[in-house]
Amino acid sequence: MNSHTINVKPGSTGRQQPNFMKLLGGIALTICIIASIIAVGLPGASGAASSTLLFGPVADTFVRQSTPTGSYGTNSQLNAVGGSDARQAFLRFNVSGIPAGTAIQSAKLRLFVTNDSTSGGVVAKISSNTWPEAATWDTRPAI
Repeated sequence: MNSHTINVKPGSTGRQQPNFMKLLGGIALTICIIASIIAVGLPGASGAASSTLLFGPVADTFVRQSTPTGSYGTNSQLNAVGGSDARQAFLRFNVSGIPAGTAIQSAKLRLFVTNDSTSGGVVAKISSNTWPEAATWDTRPAI
């Protein structure tokens, strides 16, 4: 099993609910995903103190272009593939444990891959944090 780490640019603040979509050519992601966020400036902490917080996904699913009404939220793996039978994987994290106004020093999204590809991929923050795990290609969140 291979591991891919995605680093999110520092500088974001607050308690935004991250929703990520991972598109990688020809990979299947296992549900062994951890997001870690290193936060500085937590209330009550000294000026140089930092904390590492770990978050697991609270929702995950993938959607498939060739089955636009199919739901894959109960699958044990996420699929993300480009091409004519594209699949898009969606992950949602609840980061309410980060106090409002906290400066985020760094964030990492670690994906453990069972079938990898060298064709790269795209990670995007999506605007909706209310999509259901029963989402389909036709009802998936806008990117």
